[in-house]
Amino acid sequence: MRTIVLPKRETGGHGDFHRRVRTFIYILAVMSIFFVGLAFAQDASEERLRLDPLTVTATKTPRRVSTVGDSVEVISREQIDALLPGDFNEVLQEAIGGNIEPTGSRGGATAFRIRGSESNFTSVLLDGFKLSPLSGGAFNFGHVSPEWIGRAEILRGPQSTLYGSDAAAGVVNLLLDVGRPGERPTAEVSARHGSFQTYEESAKLKGGAEKSGYLASISRLDTEGRFPNDGFYRTVGTLAFDVHSSDQAKARLIYQANINRFDSTSDIGAVNSDIRLAAPFTDRELNQFTKNTEQIVGTRLELKPAKWLEYIPRVSYYHLEREFSDAADILDIGRLFFSPVLTDTTQTRFQIDNQVNIRFADKKDGPAPNFASITTLGFEYEDERFFQESR
Repeated sequence: MRTIVLPKRETGGHGDFHRRVRTFIYILAVMSIFFVGLAFAQDASEERLRLDPLTVTATKTPRRVSTVGDSVEVISREQIDALLPGDFNEVLQEAIGGNIEPTGSRGGATAFRIRGSESNFTSVLLDGFKLSPLSGGAFNFGHVSPEWIGRAEILRGPQSTLYGSDAAAGVVNLLLDVGRPGERPTAEVSARHGSFQTYEESAKLKGGAEKSGYLASISRLDTEGRFPNDGFYRTVGTLAFDVHSSDQAKARLIYQANINRFDSTSDIGAVNSDIRLAAPFTDRELNQFTKNTEQIVGTRLELKPAKWLEYIPRVSYYHLEREFSDAADILDIGRLFFSPVLTDTTQTRFQIDNQVNIRFADKKDGPAPNFASITTLGFEYEDERFFQESR
């Protein structure tokens, strides 16, 4: 009987190489699944933030929209940029349950109605600071430029408990686009040109340091309008600075100036005139205008002396200078009861708002309590002054 001895298989060479390749492929597959999972988790988190954003207007504390009983809409900066608006009222046209009512040409009085209510029943805030007019009339959204707005929150329904009697229909809160701590500085510059000699320019700088954030923006609008004396001119400058000294103490300082002039080309001034000029001068005002110089400065602190206690004081000062002029022109010669008008109006508001949030814990899951409810207490002081002089 013959015995055949087979040679032993070599363990080195190509066999080891193929095993190493297979092992490497397995490792890549596992890492790919891991990173894909992270990507899906990040996308899911971003999707949740987009579909269920935070709101600070509904309860004066940061809450998810899905956890708020009131009807609230959050318009993000991405949505604003997608519309390429020249004025913020173009953004409000997309709001749910709201109606924009512009009058005249660009820059004319533009009111915003919530659910069909009176427009002067909507309180308007700039980053939580009161911006509504002292006269009790409707806020003019036609003068608001969009470049400084980080997001807008529209709260529908009566909110007089939190925001006073002028919030019987709802609240519009325009929040600043301030950089976060550690955010890399970014600069944006834009320029547009349109019909009727319209020019728009804006520049914005935002970013942050280790424990601070900032925003600086400026914009300019010039348009001559369709008719003589139909122009609108606006310059807006905004500054904001945040200081995050710790998780228990934050501060914000803001300043905004809005200087605008609206030329009135209404037909009121010439209806009784025997002089009829060729179009487009017929029945038009030739030199009537309204000039507004609006300024607001405010500061806010966020103090957390304990996990269950939060104190947020706010102090702001609002100042408006308005000049209305209607001098005599060629169309006023035949008006029997016409006299030149020049009116100066000054409006000021000094406001102090003290807000205390008390968080009640339901139970403890480990070292941190689970807060089941928040009670907000507050005290507010306002000093409003209105002066008007005609000559």
